[in-house]
Amino acid sequence: FGLISGNANIVRLSQKTTEQDQIILKNISQLFKRNKYKKLKENNAFVRYQQDDIINSYLCSYADAKVVWGGNKTVEYFKNIKSKPKIREVFFPDRFSIGVLDANKLKLLNEQAFKQLIKNFYNDTYLVDQNACSSPRLIVWLNDKTNKMKKKFWSSLKLRLNNYDLTLSRGYEKILTLYDFLSGGKYEMSSDPKDESIFVVKVSSLEKLENLSKLKLGIFLEYDAKALDEVFKIDMPALQTLSYFGLKKEQMLKCFNKQKNRAFDRIVPMGTVLGMDMNWDGYTIPYTLSRVINLE
Repeated sequence: FGLISGNANIVRLSQKTTEQDQIILKNISQLFKRNKYKKLKENNAFVRYQQDDIINSYLCSYADAKVVWGGNKTVEYFKNIKSKPKIREVFFPDRFSIGVLDANKLKLLNEQAFKQLIKNFYNDTYLVDQNACSSPRLIVWLNDKTNKMKKKFWSSLKLRLNNYDLTLSRGYEKILTLYDFLSGGKYEMSSDPKDESIFVVKVSSLEKLENLSKLKLGIFLEYDAKALDEVFKIDMPALQTLSYFGLKKEQMLKCFNKQKNRAFDRIVPMGTVLGMDMNWDGYTIPYTLSRVINLE
């Protein structure tokens, strides 16, 4: 974000090297070889170091802007570091997201379109093990009193998981995460608890969803809503993205305005939750990281 905004940046990368960050760094390095990006090259550094209070405090004391991407603990840590009085700060704490499906529209899909929906949902969730804050953890169903479309949806998703690699350690982590969640209340399993590829838990309320951000690796909650309004009555600051299928943009906007919803920062079609642009978590990033100087 800082680079795209045209700023000078020091970016601390995770100590864990991944294929993704190597691809990004390689592309940035190739761009920096161009003469027109010479100044950007001189003013940007991508570094790795262990968490260090002295280094963090030193860098923050000189920064004009600070962007912190991490969990709540990381955000609180950097909030307590002394910085310039006029520093621009953007924090990305723990967030979670939900999805809503209209079963009536699901019934109208032909086989190819249904498979595409499952593929889109898989990409939104399993592709990143639900670690993305925008990946839905809770699915809200509309118009499915018989549970017919729910069963078809989850069974079709299960078939899609043939090539999904759940290692022994991640499988163990998944079971522990599920049991930890179940211990917090009375819940009903919608899926076979012996099938570790996908866990679906039925909930009777859209309240007390604080632990939703902990669910990952193919653990989903599902809820039957009487109307779309119920989704927009949820008022939790930790909510980020609402993904939808079978509903029109106009319907979403009408409910949003009616409930004066303050929770969601993004409302997008299923299959697009991992897309990013210059608006994120309610911030228009280039403007947030820029100074506007008036000369009259």
